[in-house]
Amino acid sequence: MRGRFGGDGPRSVVRTFAWRSAIVFAIVAVGLHVLVSSAVTGHVRQAATFHAEFVAHSVLDPLLAERSQPDEPVHEAAGDPAFRAAIEAYAIDEHVVRILIWGMDGTVIASDDPSVLGASPPGYLDGVGVQDGALHADDGSLDAPATPGGRAVDDPVRSFIPLETGDDLVAEILQDPAMSIGAASSFSRLLDLTVVGGLALLWALLLPVARRASRRLDRQARTDDLTGLLNRGAVRSRLKDAVDHAGRAGAYVAVLFIDLDGFKAINEAGGHQAGDHVLRQVAARLRGQVRSVDAVGRFAGDEFVVIIDGVNDEVAAEQVAARTLETLREPIDGVGPHRLTASIGMSVGSTRSSADELLRDADAAMYEAKSDGGDHYRVFDDELRCLVARRQWIEREVLSAVDDDQLHLVFQPFVALQGERAGTVVAVEALLRWTHPEEGPIGPGEFIPIAETSGALHRLGPWIIDAACHQLATWQTELPAHAEPRIFVNLSPVELRNGLLDQLDDVLERTGADARGLGFEITETAILSEDDTSVVDTLAALRDRGCVIAVDDFGTGYSSLSRLRTMPIDLLKLDASFVGSLTSSRRELAISTAVAGLAQRLGVTVLAEGIETTDQLVAVRELGFDLAQGYHLARPAPPEEIVAYLSTAALPAGPPAPIGDRHLDPDGGVTPSWALRPRGEGRGSADAVGGLGVG
Repeated sequence: MRGRFGGDGPRSVVRTFAWRSAIVFAIVAVGLHVLVSSAVTGHVRQAATFHAEFVAHSVLDPLLAERSQPDEPVHEAAGDPAFRAAIEAYAIDEHVVRILIWGMDGTVIASDDPSVLGASPPGYLDGVGVQDGALHADDGSLDAPATPGGRAVDDPVRSFIPLETGDDLVAEILQDPAMSIGAASSFSRLLDLTVVGGLALLWALLLPVARRASRRLDRQARTDDLTGLLNRGAVRSRLKDAVDHAGRAGAYVAVLFIDLDGFKAINEAGGHQAGDHVLRQVAARLRGQVRSVDAVGRFAGDEFVVIIDGVNDEVAAEQVAARTLETLREPIDGVGPHRLTASIGMSVGSTRSSADELLRDADAAMYEAKSDGGDHYRVFDDELRCLVARRQWIEREVLSAVDDDQLHLVFQPFVALQGERAGTVVAVEALLRWTHPEEGPIGPGEFIPIAETSGALHRLGPWIIDAACHQLATWQTELPAHAEPRIFVNLSPVELRNGLLDQLDDVLERTGADARGLGFEITETAILSEDDTSVVDTLAALRDRGCVIAVDDFGTGYSSLSRLRTMPIDLLKLDASFVGSLTSSRRELAISTAVAGLAQRLGVTVLAEGIETTDQLVAVRELGFDLAQGYHLARPAPPEEIVAYLSTAALPAGPPAPIGDRHLDPDGGVTPSWALRPRGEGRGSADAVGGLGVG
């Protein structure tokens, strides 16, 4: 594996560590050897000089004095054959390589080697000292000396000692360092052996440790810490191996891409500890569904991948997918009433497929399974391939739709149900539409989900707010104060975190629109599951500007009522799924009744979405819903049709529409306090302002 550790993975790290340890030890050993060798060399020279002085003054001087006659010069005694025999015998006994006596004329007058008599050195001899290097006879100097046994000495220690027996005689004494300091040399050799042995011992000790560490690091690099399954990188590597093996064996490899349905609710209700418990249980169940030759990995979060190696056909892989769905439907202890299911996408390939293609196709199939409601598997086939190609085309084209003026807004009214304002339009929801120059109109149900998952909302969101504010400014200028509707815009949590307030202030300044004519909708799941306090702060700041905050699709999420009570919310929109069965299901009727009562107790307005029949309209009105929205009342329409509808609607004077933060006034009526905003000159008094901008 590469990337996490670099090189070839953890084994490379361990090998590098072992080699570096050995190199460091070797460097230290060499340094120690150099220091000891330097000390040994110094000891050699010091010992040689001391021994040379002893030979000169304790041997040569007495011998010369003994053989000299009173009337004979000392240098003549030095040249006497008997003297030469004496010093030669001494050299053999004391392991001195050579002894020479230099006369005052600079020539050798006595030596244990007769062949060098009369030779002269290459330079002036100044007396005491050590001079390195041999003298050569071809230029009138001396050859390299040899020991008495005949062994040549390449680097003798040479000492020049002035004799005390007059006539300026100088004794040159050459010694073999190995013979002079055998103990020191033995220590140096012992040190060399110790270094080599230490290196060998260190490597022998490090090798098994390195192997164990390599195996441990390899497991860590390939394993998910929480579940013990293969991690993302190991899944990709294992899948590549499986594809290669399938190609050689003439078989197929199947990939199951699994995403848990309902996991987010469990994680939010029970915390991360409950979520981790579920993931470990799921991992154990998945391992129990596959053969030993197959592989299971945790790809990310609550996503898992099963690699089925060597399948003969698609049917065998589908059987594994079906068994996996069944085992994941079984209850998990410790998660309360929450039900866990899975959406599974499956792809099957051979040598013509790459690992990345199989993962991509299985992921696309899983996405379709989840879009269809989850709790089933979907096989990536030719039909799905066309859908994926279509989705990729939309992802590309929707980004250019903003620049190419292909987008526009339509508006669907909110109609009041209660009081004297019943039947009047008090607000509209801005809805995005796209007309492609070649494809024509593309439905929002198709391109909006793709824009959300592909990240295109960062382009679409600002455009919608800008267009809505331009339309609001137009209506605030052209319509009477009691007729202008409030415009609601849908927001995503991403927009709430990414500079929404600055963007809104800029648009309002450019368009001249009044922020108190705006409302913003965010889904229940998004607003009530966000732990990020910046989202709540942004909603509160929007409210401070006079905007209305609505919770869309209420009842479909898993909100906490305690959090709902503290959120900056003005309007609850009951999801259309409850309204659709309102007249035929006691369960839906009970939920709708509870939502209406909850809104009254929280002091917020409640709206019923998806009104498509008269019976539904009558039912929600009798339940106490304040507003309604749906095709039975009005379909989404362009701005000019909304204006035409407003101009023909009856707008009698009366109390404000019952929307927003409500409180009982002294007379027992219901007044939306947030809606009582001051107006500019010529736009009516505050008392005439309706709950959503209609008075």
